[in-house]
Amino acid sequence: MLRDKLVDSLRNEECRVVSPTDFSEATEAVTQEIFDLILCDYWMRKTDGVAFFNLIRDLQKTAVKVLMAGYPTGLTKSDLRRAGIDHLIKKPAAFECVKTLMEDLAHGKPRSFRPMESKTKGGPSTWQ
Repeated sequence: MLRDKLVDSLRNEECRVVSPTDFSEATEAVTQEIFDLILCDYWMRKTDGVAFFNLIRDLQKTAVKVLMAGYPTGLTKSDLRRAGIDHLIKKPAAFECVKTLMEDLAHGKPRSFRPMESKTKGGPSTWQ
């Protein structure tokens, strides 16, 4: 499972990781502490990642928010921006995309929106 792989990889990088399994757990986590980075899959039990980010937009103003999605049908860049999403990682995503975002955070680079794809997969972005 991609989530388990990301959690293991982030922990190997000595990051503190909270890994909720559903919308309720994720909502509870973001109301209890401030995060530097929030990764969320588009598909969630009971909702989707865009709805989740819309809900937490004002709770986690300083966090870099990243949506991961395999099939971007129907979503536009402006939909993602309205939800407060800073970056999009298209699945299947390699850990290198997340690592690049972490390095950007560590070096204080600006959070301009950008879609990211694994360099090993290639191909153009299908996001509008």
